[in-house]
Amino acid sequence: MTERPTYSPLDDVGALAWFAPAFACGFGVAVGTMLLVTSGLTGAWLAVPLCMLLGCIFFLRGTLRHVRRQQAFYADGVEVVGHVASLGVVRAEIEYEYDGQRFTPTIDLPSAIAESLKEGGPVVLLVDPRQPSRCVVVR
Repeated sequence: MTERPTYSPLDDVGALAWFAPAFACGFGVAVGTMLLVTSGLTGAWLAVPLCMLLGCIFFLRGTLRHVRRQQAFYADGVEVVGHVASLGVVRAEIEYEYDGQRFTPTIDLPSAIAESLKEGGPVVLLVDPRQPSRCVVVR
């Protein structure tokens, strides 16, 4: 048995770091401008930064929920041996059986893992017991 993989929120947050300010600015400018134009109030310009703040809050709430879900998946996941049905450059179709059911998801792979796999070859997966169609490649 290999060492269990661990989930690092920085992997996801780093990939999404550009999205938070863009989402907040877009949401703030769009909604704030709409309120400014439609209300006719002199203090309505405050709607733009307030909507930007709300956009950041909604984004962070969703990100934290995703991080908690991923941490539970990595902590409670079950190791299963499957095989590579088809292999692309950074995607693979994996076949495995869990709890009497057969699953064939297409998953994205880091290039280092994709290079080590062979079509038809065995692969060790971590399967989410709450949603068995979700898996990550361990090795």
